[in-house]
Amino acid sequence: MGDSSQRHSTFHNRLYSPGGCSVFVILAPLMAASVGVFFALIGLAGLALVALIAAIVVTVFFARRSEQRKAEGKTLGWKIAIPIVLYAISVPYLIFFIWLFFFQS
Repeated sequence: MGDSSQRHSTFHNRLYSPGGCSVFVILAPLMAASVGVFFALIGLAGLALVALIAAIVVTVFFARRSEQRKAEGKTLGWKIAIPIVLYAISVPYLIFFIWLFFFQS
């Protein structure tokens, strides 16, 4: 009689065990999604950094050629929108990225 109750309790403990591989199987998609989001944010930060560098280069280029353009009587026209758009795209995301990864607990 003691043998059958021991066998039943062992089966019962294994059936409802929350540990082991089942927890990994349940959490694996969540961990994969989290890693994917992390790398997506890192990639966007890299693109925003490239856009910021491009905006700075274009701004310096426009500033250096301003005297020559003024002597020729030309203006930038629509070209002034290039660095403005690059700054508008890159700076807010870089501020968000720095706040998210360095100032959050």
